[in-house]
Amino acid sequence: MDTRQQKNKTVSSDEWYTPKWMIDALGPFDLDPCSPAERPYDTALQHFTKADDGLSKDWGHAFVWLNPPYSRQLLRQFVEKLAEHNNGIALLINRQDNLLFQEVIFPKATSMLFLRHRVKFLHPDGRTSNPPTGHCLVAFGRLADQRLRDCRIEGKYVRLNPLPSSLDNVPGSAAEFILSKSAAAGTFNSQQAVVPVADVFTALKMQVFQMQTDCFSSNMRNIMEAAAPADFTNN
Repeated sequence: MDTRQQKNKTVSSDEWYTPKWMIDALGPFDLDPCSPAERPYDTALQHFTKADDGLSKDWGHAFVWLNPPYSRQLLRQFVEKLAEHNNGIALLINRQDNLLFQEVIFPKATSMLFLRHRVKFLHPDGRTSNPPTGHCLVAFGRLADQRLRDCRIEGKYVRLNPLPSSLDNVPGSAAEFILSKSAAAGTFNSQQAVVPVADVFTALKMQVFQMQTDCFSSNMRNIMEAAAPADFTNN
């Protein structure tokens, strides 16, 4: 295991709770795969604790919130799994010179938000404190990228890698909904249905109509060219 990871002596405990305002600004989330067993508030609809071993679990199609353990043995494994999952946001110490950033985040993440202010974490005893280094939010996937762009957290947004083009013509609000697992499963959870269902079908109908129009125009052009006299088509 490489030693150049997200770790410092000040951060000696893995029990550093994400501030609630950050979850409110970026959520809702389907899954927190490395959640404290005794958390002061929920960070997602479902939580995996240390006893559940979130690394061994199937994350399905969940939109993930990841505030990973700072211990060297677990940090990279969780971030690599999120990169492979490609649907979630990670809160990480801002250290771009380490191998985690160079080998995993920069090649695979969609975008990042470099936070303007230090994050004040909550401890199990109720104290709050901020580490000696800054943090950044790392987005994997289209939905995560949209959440970073739309949130009002102060910082610098940077796109790292291009997004796939499959939904480029669908309005952003509809694209976010389509990418949520509720749409695929046919169940509409109030925390995942971020736009009205009618908006989704409107966006899809517009896209289908445009495809039909393009197809009709192409067919009509072929018919007219085939039926027209040669002297007409040559002029």
